[in-house]
Amino acid sequence: MCNANPASFNLEKGMLLKSAGCDDLRFGVESGSERVKREVMDRPVTNQSVKNAFTIARELGLMTSSFNMIGLPTETREEVLETFRLNAAILPDTVKVMTFYPFKNTPLYDLSVRLGLIDYSRKIGLDNYDTDTCLKLTRGTAFSLRKRRLLSTGISICSSITRRPGITRGLCLRLKGCRKKSGMNTISPEPTGR
Repeated sequence: MCNANPASFNLEKGMLLKSAGCDDLRFGVESGSERVKREVMDRPVTNQSVKNAFTIARELGLMTSSFNMIGLPTETREEVLETFRLNAAILPDTVKVMTFYPFKNTPLYDLSVRLGLIDYSRKIGLDNYDTDTCLKLTRGTAFSLRKRRLLSTGISICSSITRRPGITRGLCLRLKGCRKKSGMNTISPEPTGR
């Protein structure tokens, strides 16, 4: 297993990693919004470079994982949905979606403070920032962070089992009506509506 930056990943690097025994690449996709990546995260990675990295990895027969953050400062509801749409387009074997948390002494914490986005009473009581946020979000963005409510937006969310038997990881995200990737051994049952 190797972590890789989609902006600098190419066929040559993929072949070297595969020949060294790497069979699982983990990419920091971060966001499907190029504005959020560029202006908020200071990470100018284009969606096309993300798509290219996943295409190369798939052509090499490598498993792929996509790591994402939602609920970032100034992120809109539509930009949250762009993240899910990008994941539906790249078809990773595993998707991990985390909710942004403003850690002190980071540029994003400073931005959150400057914009008055931190709800300190929620921050103190927050014991699981994987599924909730301490930011004061607009109603539309807060709606997008509720994974159950995403079902009404046309995105299916379900448990996923990767190609490694017996290992459950992350979430499987698919646009409704979209078929799963041919030859992929991921089990993706339809959501139950919960």
